[in-house]
Amino acid sequence: MTSGARSSAMARVMQFMRPAAPFIVAIWTVGAWLVMRQSATGFLALFITVPVGFLQLATLGFLFWLRPSARLSGSYRTEDLLWYFGTFALWLIGAVMPSAAAGLVQILAFLVGAVAIYRIGRSAQEENVNAMRHRFEQGGSDQFGDPAADSPSGWGHARIITINTTPTRRGDSVGHQMEVVDGEIIDEPNPRIRRGDDPDEWTARPHRDS
Repeated sequence: MTSGARSSAMARVMQFMRPAAPFIVAIWTVGAWLVMRQSATGFLALFITVPVGFLQLATLGFLFWLRPSARLSGSYRTEDLLWYFGTFALWLIGAVMPSAAAGLVQILAFLVGAVAIYRIGRSAQEENVNAMRHRFEQGGSDQFGDPAADSPSGWGHARIITINTTPTRRGDSVGHQMEVVDGEIIDEPNPRIRRGDDPDEWTARPHRDS
């Protein structure tokens, strides 16, 4: 089986497991208690183990869904899958163990699940931050153009002009020295932060043919 086929098969398995695993753990735990006819103490323990196991698997599935690579392309990291299926298996094993050992295995399942939530949640956060940074960089490139196309040395050497609408006297020597540049506005003034008689200013850049 090729790596692509394995990835596709794992994606289908996880697509089923994300919503189903919490219910499988809950039903398996209750069914194991009924079949093995455990004590009343074991019945009371169901009110702890069933909700905790359900919530842990549901949280892990939700964290996988938050990851763009898992949600959109069905890509999963091997380490995350080991944590996920390790938690799932321990909850199932703990349900069918004898009463003396069941509690210890279920405590271990809870601890492994807690670590799994931390590790998978951290990887999901890192991936989302990287995806947001990539979209921001792409958006900036689309809005302002390719720096290399505007200037051989990039935006560091491109001319950025500010259009000042403050009226000047007709005979003002400064006004005669100003160069008229055909440009496009890239940042408009914000009237909310204007103070007193400060002039309105637009930040613009010259057209490529200027």
